Amino acid sequence: MTKKLEHLDAALKSIYFAGNTSNAKLLFLASLTRFSKKPVSVLIKGASGSGKSELMNTILRFIPEADKEVFTGISEKSISFMGENSLRHKVLAIQEFSGLNNPSGNTILRSLLSEGKIRRQTSITDAKDNNFTTQVSEVMGPVSLFMTTTEKSIHPEDENRMISITVDQSAEQKRKVLLAKADAFNGIMASQEIIKDMQSISIAYRKALKKVEIPYAKNIAESMDTNFDQVLRHFDKILSLIEAHALLHQEDRVIKDEKVIANEEDYSVVCSLLEPILSTESKREIDVVMIKIMNTIKEHGEIKGDFLDSTPDDFDRLDTSNAFLAEKLQLSESVVSEKCQKAKELGLIVNHAPKNKKTMYTVLRNPVSLDKVLPSWSEL
Repeated sequence: MTKKLEHLDAALKSIYFAGNTSNAKLLFLASLTRFSKKPVSVLIKGASGSGKSELMNTILRFIPEADKEVFTGISEKSISFMGENSLRHKVLAIQEFSGLNNPSGNTILRSLLSEGKIRRQTSITDAKDNNFTTQVSEVMGPVSLFMTTTEKSIHPEDENRMISITVDQSAEQKRKVLLAKADAFNGIMASQEIIKDMQSISIAYRKALKKVEIPYAKNIAESMDTNFDQVLRHFDKILSLIEAHALLHQEDRVIKDEKVIANEEDYSVVCSLLEPILSTESKREIDVVMIKIMNTIKEHGEIKGDFLDSTPDDFDRLDTSNAFLAEKLQLSESVVSEKCQKAKELGLIVNHAPKNKKTMYTVLRNPVSLDKVLPSWSEL
């Protein structure tokens, strides 16, 4: 059985890549989704010099020149003036995109990722009679977008459309980078044949495109925790990555009615690549204030027995309203409301308030449970 991602492991080793190989594999797999109906886009975050550019540039070396557009510091407006088919089924890679800190987000990129195209309308003045005419032009996708940024967070409407990777900046990782640089200095430069071999995988993938059936897609949907908003936002991305992995290994997959049938391995590999990212992503939203609020809710808001068996009197004895929590913790109600809303989105608490009360929270689960976000194969 040929494991294409094992070829990637060997290629990364040969070029002295010292970063997280799981992130590199995810990025390579995401690059293949550029041929999917719903490509996967990736945002790579990290401080200056942390290795985020190295991660992106390493994978870009394995993508054929004809299949990528690479820019540094390009503006959102510039993208809207590209040719109609200049981005279709390509990887658009942007180093330090200049509009990421825009308070209102990036509507042009958002349109490209969500709608699969950018539609621009411009007014042209006739020199003879000064009359205006309207001209409509489009930049067509689908496109897989890779971006790097030093920003810790960007507009949520933009970030929700991408998978966010934060580069490891630990002392241990920095040591690995230094050792890799030492090996690279004394070693032999990577053969261009290795680069060409990886590019040939991408080219062969493009030539052998088929439809993919994921027979367990509904099982994934039924097994997901619907209290966890981030998983819901990433559902399409999960399916696209499974599709890409199945196509990448189609010679080892069942073909039925000219469709490649995704199997357990396709789900397990994608799950192993995404799980650390999703769990870290969710835990990053939890801070000291949220923990204090949850502890106070747990102390004052627990119902003994099953919620379904509780009586109105049981609920009346609970007092975990925003006002109560704010007074108890000496916080403003707006802060409590914001933190509780985030905890609800993460599936950590639930509001069981009857009609005569606005908020009355109880704890659903401990934040530690966010270590496991996606269902295992046995749970499907």
